[in-house]
Order: sequence, then C-alpha cells, then structure tokens
Amino acid sequence: MNMAAGPIPALSAAVLLRLGCPAGDPATRPLRVLVAEADPSRRLQLRTVLEAAGVAVLACARWEEALGLLMREPVDAALLALELPGAGGAGA
Repeated sequence: MNMAAGPIPALSAAVLLRLGCPAGDPATRPLRVLVAEADPSRRLQLRTVLEAAGVAVLACARWEEALGLLMREPVDAALLALELPGAGGAGA
C-alpha cells in the first residue's frame, strides 16, 4: 500500500517518551529522533508533529545521510522510510 500521498499515521508523544533517553537525563534534554524520509512533505509533517511534542528532530532524505547522522549523533529513536534512496534494496 502506497501511503506517500496520504496522511501520516498519528504519532503519540506518550509512546515516544516511553522509549527512554540512553544519551543523557531526559529531564535535561529532549528526545532526539532521526527522521529519514525522501518525500519533503512527509518529512515536514513528521518534523512538525514531533517538534510540537517537544522532540528534537534530525531529518534527512537519503540512506547515506541517515547512516552518517547515526554515526555522529546520539538518537533515541529513528523513523526510516521503507523505500529510501541509496538503500540498495532489501539487503541494505
């Protein structure tokens, strides 16, 4: 099912907050979530929802960018598109 043109599923801030904060005290810093999505409008929708919930967002459009961010930046969770440019197919 292609959901690229449809609305994104509702995200619950409470669920995200239960993920924990492995890289510091959650009382002193917001959760950090990597959003890897090729579609600019979906990336913006995700960023908007997450930031409204107080989440710090790292966003990118390509697989290589996502890997680079994950190697350099501590994150608490990652939302990765299933078909991200540069992923190299199912074996990636």
